[in-house]
Amino acid sequence: MIVTRFKYDYNIYDILLSFLSLFYDFKSPEGLFEKMFPKTDDFYYTRSARQAIKIALTSFNLKKGAKIGIQPYTCSSVFAAIKSAGYQPFFIDINESLSLDIKDFKNKVGQIDALIITHIFGYPSNIKKIKELAGNIPIIEDCSHALLSKYNGQYVGSFCDISVFSFGNGKLPSMGANGLLVVNNGKYTNEIRDKIRNLIEPSFYDEAKNIIGSYLQAFLHSKIIGFFFGKCINRLRLFRNNNNISYLDDKSAAFKSVSFLLARKQNRILKNIHLQINNGKNLSLNINKNYKYLSAIESGEANFFAFVIFTDSRDDLYDYLLKHGIEAGKHFQFANNWAMNMGNLEGNCPNFDRLFNKILTIPCHYGVSKVELNKIIYFLNIFITKQPYEKSFG
Repeated sequence: MIVTRFKYDYNIYDILLSFLSLFYDFKSPEGLFEKMFPKTDDFYYTRSARQAIKIALTSFNLKKGAKIGIQPYTCSSVFAAIKSAGYQPFFIDINESLSLDIKDFKNKVGQIDALIITHIFGYPSNIKKIKELAGNIPIIEDCSHALLSKYNGQYVGSFCDISVFSFGNGKLPSMGANGLLVVNNGKYTNEIRDKIRNLIEPSFYDEAKNIIGSYLQAFLHSKIIGFFFGKCINRLRLFRNNNNISYLDDKSAAFKSVSFLLARKQNRILKNIHLQINNGKNLSLNINKNYKYLSAIESGEANFFAFVIFTDSRDDLYDYLLKHGIEAGKHFQFANNWAMNMGNLEGNCPNFDRLFNKILTIPCHYGVSKVELNKIIYFLNIFITKQPYEKSFG
């Protein structure tokens, strides 16, 4: 069986619960987010994290064409949300942790009107230092990868004015389209609440399509399908044109069925995150020490959304692992094109220029068994012994 890149966790029981939630007004138990953010009750489900970012940005009431500070190594949906809100991305370089470079941010902070902090792959950014430099600039925490990651012992998403989360397919938890918007600064509450209320409720057809689509995604990304067709699917994915940034409908409200499942699956989510963190730590301890990999900052605790290796031989390692039944990922491989389309110039973010095409994500999600994890470690260690160090991992 192939070790899949992400875990698509949606089963027949989830389908049943989702459809029942459309006909009956079940009383959900206290949700995970009430426990994560006890100091606020202002959180709202959205159709996506992209929609949540747009709503957050427009609630700041910035001038038209305002500059939004953002790192270039991030999801294209963040750029789409900024442009859709009528603003302009302003690029700040990344550091070796793939988060905002403090030195570059210090030089550019006076030129931006708002900021988005991205906890990439679940690894917390240096929130304290960034907030000190940002002063009164409104800040959004993008926690799309970082559910249950911590900074200074506190869950990310609770530090800045507004935070957003994503529950799309392949995320944790994975249950179709939906996002979450958390308001930590009460000055934005009324406007955000009004924007959420004005969204169009999905029809039964829309709900059903999302439920069935989520199950089909889970089936197509299952280990058995990956075993027979995984290599072909991955080749097609790599050659697919992902250079363009897509702008999707942002007027529809969150799916009721997904919001219901999130509340019902909280115990499973907590169990899975524990498994995922253990897998990430296991990889850190057992892969060859010549590998350079992403680790959390001293005050951060990552949820290990993915295990990240930096290598000059990314394509070779990707092909080698796939040959042996391990689906790695060239995550955000078109980030440079997206950023250039949004106005970033070569040399503006030198660390990003140097790093973006050296990043390979290794599966360590909660669906990876101990046997599969040992398989990943084994082949990673075999590969590096066959490569000249200065060529592949310099």
